[in-house]
Formats: sequence, structure tokens, C-alpha cells
Amino acid sequence: QSGVSATFGDYQIFAFTLDYHLKNESLSKTTQEITLPPDIFGYQKIIFADISDPPQSVKTDLDGNYLASFQLKPRQTLNISLSGFVQLYSRYIDEKQGGQGKNIPINLVNLYIKEQPYWPINNEELLTLAKRLISPSNTVAQNAMEIYKYVTQNLKYNQQRAKTENLDRLGALEALKQPELAVCTEFTDLFITLARAAGIPAREIDGYAHTENRFSKPLSIRLSGGDVLHAWAQFYDPALGWVQIDPTWASTTNGLNYFNKLDTNHVALAIKGVSSEQPSPAGSFKTSEFEKNQDVRVGLAQSDQLPSEVLKPNIDFNPPKTIIAGLGRRSKIKVLNEGNVTIFNSKVATTLGDKSDKRELALEQTLPPYSNSELTLKLNHPWVWKSEDTLLQVILSYEGFDGKPYQETHEYTVKVIPFYLTGWFWLLSAFLGTFPYVMRHFGRGWLLFRWQQLAHLLPRPPGRDQ
Repeated sequence: QSGVSATFGDYQIFAFTLDYHLKNESLSKTTQEITLPPDIFGYQKIIFADISDPPQSVKTDLDGNYLASFQLKPRQTLNISLSGFVQLYSRYIDEKQGGQGKNIPINLVNLYIKEQPYWPINNEELLTLAKRLISPSNTVAQNAMEIYKYVTQNLKYNQQRAKTENLDRLGALEALKQPELAVCTEFTDLFITLARAAGIPAREIDGYAHTENRFSKPLSIRLSGGDVLHAWAQFYDPALGWVQIDPTWASTTNGLNYFNKLDTNHVALAIKGVSSEQPSPAGSFKTSEFEKNQDVRVGLAQSDQLPSEVLKPNIDFNPPKTIIAGLGRRSKIKVLNEGNVTIFNSKVATTLGDKSDKRELALEQTLPPYSNSELTLKLNHPWVWKSEDTLLQVILSYEGFDGKPYQETHEYTVKVIPFYLTGWFWLLSAFLGTFPYVMRHFGRGWLLFRWQQLAHLLPRPPGRDQ
């Protein structure tokens, strides 16, 4: 797709069509995943337009990727086409305003300061180099900039090697030893490895980069069929969040600044942090029949092509007809995203009558289009002496990409009945009514034995088996 450049202030619009080819070679059903383009706060917002085959489910992994699952029958081939738009934002960061390493959240330390294939952070040579480049008095972003400068000034982009289809990835250590063989993956791998060795969370982004000069702004990841992708890096600063940088283009453009402000030409298709090898970006999902197809088509879009954003969560919930006061009842609820943009920070709260406490449960924090999240509600009501119809409220709160909050309230009527009106209560009472006589004549051991014999015959309270 192509069009006229549509740059409005600090963002730019691209249209995309991505094709994925799946094949089940086995004689039984199987589930396979593809990677949809993700939203990235501060940089990238995705508006989905159409998908040829709706996925069975979509989940968000720890890196923020949207992984769509499809169930394939034995020997089935499935070709999926996804179209949509991406808004890319330009964000300036001042490294002096960054935070200190001691304030990096421990969960990010555990995820993103680990050794991975191509990122050997425990290698003595790389570890020594990383420590030499940083200073304890610097902010995290200042230390990241020193590593960025080293990578851009010491690696040399190899234009000839970049022409190789499906070229071998060298990794950080080989990039350090053979700097003249570097392409975008080596620039990215070396930055990530040195950053992690210095205690800075870092990860890789694979995607499409719009360029009008393949020499000064080259693309290196050549896939079968003519798709050419690019790799760049992210690092985490506790005051600035995740920051995107491109050490490759900083080197090939002879020092243009791709650290403080990444341009609006980098479309992320996959984020690799928990693993240095997965997930694969669009363009990597090939079958022999479509080996030579170009599967990643991205172009500048006109402003009037951009569809309206639709935030449309939908609740699938069948409330119980009755609830026993004091015992409560469990019930499942499913929230589906039927819109074309992602829902963030989604939560469900319930209230049952005026005397009930408000209960709040978090769904999956991110619900991309075509996804759903299911959770179990515990509906409780205080003791009552007579049956009464009671208002049940299910309150769904969520946010859009810009952080704007939304709230929806769904109301239902349920009947709350007192425990003493249930058959379970009277059966139990009939048995326990003999308690003083049994204790006096037979003792506690006999009572316990009889209770164990009868317990499995008693009907279960409504809702306990759900």
C-alpha cells in the first residue's frame, strides 16, 4: 500500500497488510500462534481494520506482544491476512532526567537482565567493557547513552552482508570481535548485551522501517519472498519508561541522533526480551507454497484513510437466579474486546445490594482486539430473614491508549434467600437436633463417624460446584 505522507505534529500514519501462512503437518489437531503488531506506549498505536480468519484467542505475553492462536485440523493449511493502521509518535527524552538503577522494578530486573542466546551478559570481556562504559553517578539513560555511543562508533555496517537472504545472526560477542561484519542485528545485540551487563533492562524490536535511502538508512533482515525488516533496541529507565533507540541508523547516517528522539518511521512487529529468539515477526510465517510471497506490506497513509477508533468491550455474563445469604455463590464472567483498538488496565467490580462490599478483580491488563478474558466472581450477601430481590451491579473500568478512563455499569436482578429456607438447612438441622442425646449416650467419636458417613449424601449448596 502507498499514499501521501500524513505527518501531524509528532505522529505519522502508516497502513499495513500482513499475511501469515500456517500448515499442520501432523495427523491430529494442533494450535499454532502468529504475532500481531503490538501497541507500545509513547510510540505506537495499532488500529485493526480486518482479519480474514478470526483467531480462537489472543493473549498478551510478558513483552507486550499480541499472540493470536488458530486451531488447525490434520493436514490443514491456513492463510491469514491482517490489515490495519499504525500511528507512530515521536517522543523526546532527556537522559539527564532519567532515574537511578536502584529504582528499576525487580520484576523487570528478573526478566530483562538475563543471559540469552546472542546476549552473553556473563562473558568476562563484555562484562568488563560494560562496567568501563558506565558511571554509578549517572542516570540509567545516561549510562545507556554511553553504551549507545560505543556501539555506533565501533561497529561498521556491512552493506554487502546485508544483501544476504536469511543471513546468520552473529550475536554480541562475535560483533565485538568482528565489528566490520555488523548489520542491524549485531548493532542491536551488542547494545542489549552491554546494557544488560550494566544492569539496564533492554530488549529487541523487529519490524518495518520506512526508508527512502537504503544506503544511509539500511534494512538488514531479509526474509524469503522479498520482505526486508529491521531491528532496533529498547532500554528501560525508571523515570522515562521504555525508550526506543536505533544504533544502526545512528552509525550509517554518520551520527544522526536516534537516541533522544526516534523518528516516526519504525513500525514494531515483534518485541523480543524474555527470549532473544521468539516470537517471530510477521513475514516469518511461511509455507512452501508461499515461500516467495511478500507478506509485509506497509506504506504511508493519507489522513482520511484512518478509521475511527472503536473501544468496545462486551460482557458475557449469566448471573445466578438465586444466592443464599451468608454463603455466597461463584459465577464466571467473560469480557470480550469487540472493538478495533486495544483496551488497557481493565478491571471488573461487583456490588450486590446496598449492604454488600464492593469487590474488584483485575482482568488481563491488556485486551487487544479479538481477545477475551474470563474470571470467577464471588457474589456474597449478608444474612437476611426473608427472600428479597436484590440489585447486582457489574462495573467494568478500563483505559484507552492515551490513558483516558472509561467505566460501564451493567445491572441485574437476583433473588437472595435466607439460609433457613433451603432444604439443605433443614436436613442439617434435623441431624444436629439429636446432638445432645448422641453426645450423652455415644460420645464424640461415634458422632464424627456418623457425620463422615452422611456428609457425602447431603446436597451441595447452590453455587459450590461451580
